[in-house]
Amino acid sequence: MEENKVHLTSGEMAVLWTGYLNDSMSLPLLDYFVKTVEDNEIKPVIEFARQLSDGHIKFLTDFFQNEKFPIPRGFSANDVNLNAQKLYTDTFMLEFIMQMAKSGLVAYGSSLGMCARKDIRAYFIKCIDQTVELFEKATDIALEKGI
Repeated sequence: MEENKVHLTSGEMAVLWTGYLNDSMSLPLLDYFVKTVEDNEIKPVIEFARQLSDGHIKFLTDFFQNEKFPIPRGFSANDVNLNAQKLYTDTFMLEFIMQMAKSGLVAYGSSLGMCARKDIRAYFIKCIDQTVELFEKATDIALEKGI
């Protein structure tokens, strides 16, 4: 049977939908972090996290459209005031990224276990690999800074 003929399972629908919402929530917050971070060693880690979330949203949007599956109404730039004064320290932002990566590893691992289709499993394996890289970058910077 051709892979594109295999319908999504309810578990796959759930984890893809959840992933979309999580990444759409991350983007406006990471945009705010990028705009307000002052530490030139922490900023690339935040930018990398933002690139990952943006890539996931693009992939999932295309995937949903190809599957004729509704695109979730996630979060947007309207949910964060990018012109607000700086609310968080750079150290907090880095710690937040580290916690986000830890949570992502658990979520992506669980999501992988919910998937049967090879293409969706490949997506979550890629997400795990990317999140390991994010965790490594954030942790290395934190250690260098004595955090």
